[in-house]
Amino acid sequence: MILASIPVGATIVGLPAAASMFTVGWGFQFAGHWFEGNDPAFFGDRRNLAVGVLWWLEKSGVKLFEAAAA
Repeated sequence: MILASIPVGATIVGLPAAASMFTVGWGFQFAGHWFEGNDPAFFGDRRNLAVGVLWWLEKSGVKLFEAAAA
């Protein structure tokens, strides 16, 4: 939801919806970690924010890296 708010917010019309998606997404993020009793991984290492984005893109079908030949 956090990343999906970026293209939605690229237009003036979608800006209020994007702000809501971004805020609610982060709320879910922190509520889930609070429920689990864990801190988000990016609290310890900010690079994990980028890793999360790359993981989401891969799961969405965007090919970022080619598999190594065996």
